[in-house]
Amino acid sequence: MSDIVLSAHGLQRSYAQGTSHISVLQGVDLQVNAGETVAIVGASGSGKSSLLHLLAGLDTPTQGEVFWGEDAIARWGAAELGRRRNQHLGFVFQFHYLLPELTALENVLMPARKAKELSHRKDYALHLLNEFELANKAHRYPRQLSGGEQQRVTIARALSNRPKILLLDEPTG
Repeated sequence: MSDIVLSAHGLQRSYAQGTSHISVLQGVDLQVNAGETVAIVGASGSGKSSLLHLLAGLDTPTQGEVFWGEDAIARWGAAELGRRRNQHLGFVFQFHYLLPELTALENVLMPARKAKELSHRKDYALHLLNEFELANKAHRYPRQLSGGEQQRVTIARALSNRPKILLLDEPTG
């Protein structure tokens, strides 16, 4: 069994703009092994977020394939992709995307709600909030938190399902 957790082969992504196409990614190959940390760096607008969205299965490549382990994610239907994403992937977006009507703790528990495993994960969610120095703010709403605190809640949420793959899109922004 391979210890490759994420790979991409020949990824291309272009977008239509009027009558022309803008090519954002061209022939990207990537391989990430278990326990490995990879940083994608580049200028603003160079396609970093587009690449992460393709790797997470949030967008579809114009050409090429993304694999989680040995499985090509394009072969899964939307429901299966969503289920596997919830089980195996953590994603931190450039923007917080916290649900304003939920507390910090409830936001961290969102992946568990989707998996219907709320009771099993509450202790771990509280542990994560404690690790991010937010235990005393677990019952506050996003509007009651600073931008940095909101981002730490977002990172805790991404870690709450103990993902095999963690993708962070400018997490310190």
